[in-house]
Amino acid sequence: KIQKSAAPEVVAALRAGEISLSAAAAVSALPVEEQQAAAAGGKGELKQAARRVRETGRKPRDGGAAGEAGVMLSAGASLSPEVQALHDRIAQLTAENEYLRGQVAELQAKLAG
Repeated sequence: KIQKSAAPEVVAALRAGEISLSAAAAVSALPVEEQQAAAAGGKGELKQAARRVRETGRKPRDGGAAGEAGVMLSAGASLSPEVQALHDRIAQLTAENEYLRGQVAELQAKLAG
């Protein structure tokens, strides 16, 4: 799984001993951009990313908002407008969080370089 879906930065962190094999497998379930941002954040960020994946039960490379929030819905589930609005807000905040993490990673790379 790691060889097929992990970003090169995650593989390098694994080889360097910064994260465990199970943490690398968990992080490899994230989109490549998130993997790269986590790797740029260092050992602590990689561990946090692995923990988030494990806690949400996220499927590999799941791009849907419900998957990102860790919410599993059946195909025919009907949600009240309030619940749907909350799901939409979670998706919006998750996307904003990912964007900000990328910005932080870029700034950290500039400071290191």
